[in-house]
Amino acid sequence: MGLLRCLSKCAVASMMATLCVGQANAAVVDSPGYTRSFTFSNLPDPLSAILLMENTTAGWGYSWGGWTAPAGNVSTTIIDPYVETNPTTGVFILGLTSLAPGQTDLVLFTNNSFAASAIGKSWSTLFPNTSEANLISDLENWILPNLYPLPSSVNNDFIGFATGDAASPTNISFPLPSTFSGVAFSGGTAFGGGMASAVPEPSTWAMMLLGFAGIGFMACRRKYKPALMVA
Repeated sequence: MGLLRCLSKCAVASMMATLCVGQANAAVVDSPGYTRSFTFSNLPDPLSAILLMENTTAGWGYSWGGWTAPAGNVSTTIIDPYVETNPTTGVFILGLTSLAPGQTDLVLFTNNSFAASAIGKSWSTLFPNTSEANLISDLENWILPNLYPLPSSVNNDFIGFATGDAASPTNISFPLPSTFSGVAFSGGTAFGGGMASAVPEPSTWAMMLLGFAGIGFMACRRKYKPALMVA
């Protein structure tokens, strides 16, 4: 009876430990077995050529691109096809929209604080060292049709923006999990926002549950192992 009670307690403890591990690792969005979910909300116009830029402990890079999102509320789940061995410290998202017929506008999804401060401001005022036209062209001609690998000039445009104007004097990135807000340029128009999160896939949950259950069982066995009797 004591062993059964212990196994029951161990099973609960194992599940709680698994949940805690999942929560603790939620910000490490590129660890193998993790799914990043980006929920775009209240988009006034359709969004295309969506590109995720992420900063890891190894530096800035782009993780996936070419996605689209219709106007309104839509949940877009992205599974990163690349295995990132370094923790992700922040991300921001680029995309394209059309605020008027025949017009292409750049959209930037950033942390809420920066997005609020960018309303009503032009791109050149906020990012004087980055060409808005170049980023629009790069997204239209390379990200939208999913043409990879990117040429060095295009890669340099994105990385240069991430490590330059986007990082200083104001850091536009946001952590995961968190909410984020969008701004369309050049006029600095509010453009919806959303929620970003990172959760383990079902297979990862199963592996963690089995692992912690095994650890709990071995701990219980050691606790209830009868003492050696000396005659």
